[in-house]
Amino acid sequence: MTPDVAFAYLILFGGHWLLLRRFVLPDLPPVGKGLLVVLYALHLLLIALFYASRGWGEFWSWYLDYRFGEYNPAASYAAALYLLIALSALLIALRGQSLRLRLYWLGVGALFGFLGFDEYLILHEGVKNWILHYAIAAGTMALVGFLLLRRDLRTWFLLVGGLGIASVGGVGLEMLALYDCFGYLGATCNRLPLIEEALENVGILTAFMGVLLYASWHIPPTAWAWSRRLIAAGGVGSAVLLIAAPFVVPGLEARFLAEPVVLEYQDGDLSVIGYQVSNPALSPGDQVHVQLYWRTRSRVSGLQGFSAHLVSRSTGASFASVNRVVEDPRFQEAAPGTVYRTSLSLNLPPDIPVQNSYWLTLTTWGNGRQGIFMQPISHSDREQVTRDMAVLTSLSVIDPAPSLTVDHPVRYDFQGDLALTGYSISLDEKQLALQFAWENHAEIREPLIQFLHIFDSEGNYVYSVDRPPLTDDFPTIDWPVSLKARADWQVDLPDTLPPGEYSLRTGLYEASSLNRWPVSDSEGTPLPDGIIELGTIQIEP
Repeated sequence: MTPDVAFAYLILFGGHWLLLRRFVLPDLPPVGKGLLVVLYALHLLLIALFYASRGWGEFWSWYLDYRFGEYNPAASYAAALYLLIALSALLIALRGQSLRLRLYWLGVGALFGFLGFDEYLILHEGVKNWILHYAIAAGTMALVGFLLLRRDLRTWFLLVGGLGIASVGGVGLEMLALYDCFGYLGATCNRLPLIEEALENVGILTAFMGVLLYASWHIPPTAWAWSRRLIAAGGVGSAVLLIAAPFVVPGLEARFLAEPVVLEYQDGDLSVIGYQVSNPALSPGDQVHVQLYWRTRSRVSGLQGFSAHLVSRSTGASFASVNRVVEDPRFQEAAPGTVYRTSLSLNLPPDIPVQNSYWLTLTTWGNGRQGIFMQPISHSDREQVTRDMAVLTSLSVIDPAPSLTVDHPVRYDFQGDLALTGYSISLDEKQLALQFAWENHAEIREPLIQFLHIFDSEGNYVYSVDRPPLTDDFPTIDWPVSLKARADWQVDLPDTLPPGEYSLRTGLYEASSLNRWPVSDSEGTPLPDGIIELGTIQIEP
């Protein structure tokens, strides 16, 4: 511990203890004093463990890092304090003297309960202008509380003042460090996160003491006995759950919610075992979120992060990508066998080609002495584009407002889930232009091929085209449910076709088995051999 941090701790904790001794301890019941001692001791223990763990190995030095933002004991302690305030406020609301006070304490409980989850999960990162929103909520609580708690101003000062101290610690010092203290404080600026966490927890503890004082005054003695037990049990229970969650929840998600995958690196020392995708059907300009689940078998060195790309199936061009340094924890800091979760987000460009499916690929990379290097895959159950890039899944990008205009609106249903809802036919010399409007209502598990057969006036087969209904880059197994799209075909007829009338027939068959899909007309009548008669064309001399 450096002298500047030690001095800051001395001023912070010394001043806080004098404040509590002067304004809180004289009126705090014995149970409250005991709880305060326990919470204070836990706070100081977390700081001591942070400094002591530096020599305990990389996992413990990461896990007990007081500056680390998510899932560690320090975050669990702060979140549990917020939840203690929320639980105490809800108990007060149940015993409120008036409807206004009950509603106020319900609001206080909801606010601090949310702050507890936010402290643990860092929810505000996804909220635009979150500082303004949080300031409005805190200011509203302070103003309403001042009007309702004028007879208990000490409670109001401790509640609002504690929240203010926590805000200065959690936001003010963090922003100051972000701007390098504007060139002031020197090396001390780099140690502000240590002071920030301590100041934030002191603020939460102050607010909790205010709520505890109010509860001890306004909850009847007969109800206070079970109330204090409930508060204590809530604190212990929430702390245990929050500490256990990072070692349990990602593993449960990977087992029950994620899509399993096997991607092994360094002969299995690092494995990606599952993933989740927020939305497999996208539109231009959308954002897709990917959750990766991974674990290590032994100490892994050198690897630094994951990269995901949205890659064209036919050209290999990347239309969206993200590179994420893995810091929560770094690979070498992970506990072997524990499943961890890393989030990636890709932003699709507004001009990405639509009515296509793209490969979502994954690579891992490191930063060695020779610069960035890609880690080769030692074992995989997925298709590999290169020796270090695997395909996780396919994502569809569709036009949100496709043109479905055709000359012949019809309806032909294939197995009741896929329908041809219209078509157009035109002929310019020997170039045949066709348009097919499709509508999908269920997951298609087989790649389907659409055939176009051409017969002469005597019923003799003369020419055919077989291809996926939309494009080669959009196989039917990637069609999302509720897809509506129009395919535009350009078919160059052989120059050897003599003038005359020709009939066109179409249908679908499975690419693997070549079995045709049954089809029925708009009245539900099955069509023989799965064939749709489209009409005729006339080739002029």
